[in-house]
Amino acid sequence: MSTASQAKGRRSLFDSAIVRRASVDALVKLAPRTMMKNPVMFVVEVGSVLTSALLIYDVFTHHGHFSFDLQITLWLWFTVLFANFAEAMAEGRGKAQADALRLAKSETTAYKVTKSGAIEEIPSSQLRADDVVRVVAGQMIPGDGEVIVDTLFDSVIGALKSGDKIEIRGFGSFRTRQRNARTGRNPKTGAKVDVPAKRVPFFKPSHRAAHETRVCRAPGERTPSTGSRR
Repeated sequence: MSTASQAKGRRSLFDSAIVRRASVDALVKLAPRTMMKNPVMFVVEVGSVLTSALLIYDVFTHHGHFSFDLQITLWLWFTVLFANFAEAMAEGRGKAQADALRLAKSETTAYKVTKSGAIEEIPSSQLRADDVVRVVAGQMIPGDGEVIVDTLFDSVIGALKSGDKIEIRGFGSFRTRQRNARTGRNPKTGAKVDVPAKRVPFFKPSHRAAHETRVCRAPGERTPSTGSRR
């Protein structure tokens, strides 16, 4: 792989392109329908709108404590925008990692050793079983899909552990959901057991993936789901 390709795959945390996109997405995410997916931040946004209205009222009526209302309003809007920005940054890093993997797959060149001993330069996607390739220090091993897949899995697991959301465009997004404490039953004895609160991983397929994996079913037959409701 070329040095330029490696540099693309090692994007910094505050890459300018990701930051610019996240800044725009932070504003787009202010839409009420989007904010309702996070009830806590939706309540904060509603509070921001109310304090903003109160601030405007103070300006025109010259009543109330303008400086205090201004501070509260700014802090509430800052909280909402910062939360949206952090979520957009996590999504941007996930997209960048997925793009880097796709770029590696499309740009990796294999140096195939032919039966005559000559070196033939071909795309790694054209390699077949029993092909012999020449690899020198610093090059990516063509067809080493296990390493690439493990890298992807490690990125997804690392993001879930830190509470981030990671999205693979065209495939879907991974995130965690908070499951509240509840009282369950032992499936063998039927006795009540206390189930503690915990975070569980959740996968949401993209529109394209959901559409292409949709199966035709007979009347009355249930459609297989991508997950179960817990």
